[in-house]
Amino acid sequence: MIVLFLTSYFFYNFVEKKFRNANIISNLKFYLILVPVLVIFLSTSLSIHLSDGFKKKFLIQDYNIDNDFHYYVWLKSTKEIPKFTDSKKKKTLIIGNSHGHDTYNSFNLNDNLFKNYEFSFYWIQVHEFKKFLTNSLPANFKPYTKYSLKKLKSLYDNADIIIISSSWDPKEDVLSLDELSKILNESNKKIILSTHTPKFPQKNYKYFRRLSVADEWILTNKRIPNGKNLSELKKLFYLNKIDKTELNNKITLVAKKYNFDLLNKEDILCNNDLNECEFLTPNNSKIQWDGSHYTIEGAKYFGKIIFNHNLFD
Repeated sequence: MIVLFLTSYFFYNFVEKKFRNANIISNLKFYLILVPVLVIFLSTSLSIHLSDGFKKKFLIQDYNIDNDFHYYVWLKSTKEIPKFTDSKKKKTLIIGNSHGHDTYNSFNLNDNLFKNYEFSFYWIQVHEFKKFLTNSLPANFKPYTKYSLKKLKSLYDNADIIIISSSWDPKEDVLSLDELSKILNESNKKIILSTHTPKFPQKNYKYFRRLSVADEWILTNKRIPNGKNLSELKKLFYLNKIDKTELNNKITLVAKKYNFDLLNKEDILCNNDLNECEFLTPNNSKIQWDGSHYTIEGAKYFGKIIFNHNLFD
């Protein structure tokens, strides 16, 4: 507060008062100063916007350390929800929160692989989706996006496949899963349950946020790890992985009970025999930008692995 007061006092007495005095600076001189400053400011802002900000500043061998950059690219991908338009393709609706949107990206960004499928996504918590299907959502419920519940109803009614993929709440979501599964089991739709996304710790360092152990290593060594270093970091990721075993086991048991297919996200990124978890795509791009959400390149990579697992067969 003291700093703000002193700063305000300084600017008022030594800047604002002087600019108000027409004897010190005329209107013409003021505008001759203001216009070039605005032009420089707007030109710089436009240049930064058109060149994806300061992306190259944080590149190390094409590996972008800046997780805020990855976040804003990811955020752009969440803006629109496509309709089902192709009657010849199997319509697949993904239900969940931001982790569900990652799953949607994994399929949608690999549409060349999933040629017989059409994908859409609706952002809603699992326990809320159960309430939606039982018409028990509170009257004041507000969707998380601009898309109304009518949109959800249309997508659900037309879907052939439902994928439940979310950052599962261990209480509300899991407690509602059995009842939700009973409803879905009677829908004559193919149902796929997804386990929780592998989650890893991160920390802030200087002006970087959400750094993983790999980010720190690359930032320190100024290169991409390979050979022994790469294997050691994979094992470190596995060792530091936040344990979701109990939660995932509950989801797995429900999938078996109702004969639903299971998308085990942990098995895709982590190898329990080698005690390793992947954190780089084959072209050395970052897979996750905050310890649990996939970058665009990470989602593409994840989707290709899912394709090889023949999830829809």
